[in-house]
Amino acid sequence: NRHAECLDCHNMETIIQGQRQALRGIWGIAVANGVAGSAPTYTKTSAVTYQYQLCFKCHSSYTTQPTNTTYSGPAIYEYPVGTDLGQGNKALAFNTNNSAFHPVEGPGRNQSANLNAQLLGGLTTSSVIKCTDCHNSDDTSDTPGPARNSSFKPQGPHGSNDRPLLRNNYEMAIDGTPWNVGNGAICFNCHDYNKLVGFLKFSDGARTNFYQGDDIPMWRYNLHRYHLINYGSYKITCRNCHYNVHSNQTADNTQYKTNKGGTWIVTNTPPDGVKTHLVNFSPDVLPQTGMSKPQWEINVNNRVRSCSLKCHTIGNMSGSAYRPPTGDDSPTY
Repeated sequence: NRHAECLDCHNMETIIQGQRQALRGIWGIAVANGVAGSAPTYTKTSAVTYQYQLCFKCHSSYTTQPTNTTYSGPAIYEYPVGTDLGQGNKALAFNTNNSAFHPVEGPGRNQSANLNAQLLGGLTTSSVIKCTDCHNSDDTSDTPGPARNSSFKPQGPHGSNDRPLLRNNYEMAIDGTPWNVGNGAICFNCHDYNKLVGFLKFSDGARTNFYQGDDIPMWRYNLHRYHLINYGSYKITCRNCHYNVHSNQTADNTQYKTNKGGTWIVTNTPPDGVKTHLVNFSPDVLPQTGMSKPQWEINVNNRVRSCSLKCHTIGNMSGSAYRPPTGDDSPTY
């Protein structure tokens, strides 16, 4: 029976009380990463040096327990019935050779000035976060940035009112309510709500790479705001475009069309040498007519992106181009 006990994560003989060294002396799993999308080589260590090495004891393919499960319902909860939940190998997801990942093993691929400007609590694009910066007691949601900024004690993924063990709410239901800031509260512990969603234009203070430009109808400048607020009645949430927030390497409802050096290619996994900004669509997002999957497109040479898909009750979205006016990421990998 798969379960966890206190001693799986804590060595009671080596913890130094009061010094916040709760993982002192506990064994873990170090990784040597291979190419993007591949599971690493595992090495058992006598003591963890990074928190994720402890988590990988159970949340990676190191464990002998199965990681793939098919969701059987109810349909009104987080996933459509039949959805493959095979996202259990977090060591594959956080491989630093992937095209996109949250920065657990190392700094992320997105080094844009816009992302840097929207981060909170002392975080920058050079920061590395811990698993417990998202998976923690909901009492640690009292402060922006990493959970360690919170004054709440104790901390850790022991229990939370927000599933799955999150320090703040994250709306995943496919029959969700119209958008409000609480639906993506976990995201806005680290990403500044106003700079990502609240402001309309860059001149107002918006700092987002999902921006269509000042030569189109003004309500479509900031496309994060446009989707979440202007179209809030369609119940669009963060997860519709960033379904697997750990990494998009295991995205199975997204195809990527990329131009790198003058040739367009289409792949069913994030292409090598392209920053894909954690874009991967949830199972309830449908492909545009004539396509097999919802598509995200990027021309690496000029950083112009677009999406081609059907979302909720909206018809075909036929690849409207977007690119921020300033602060974009470099085209290099």
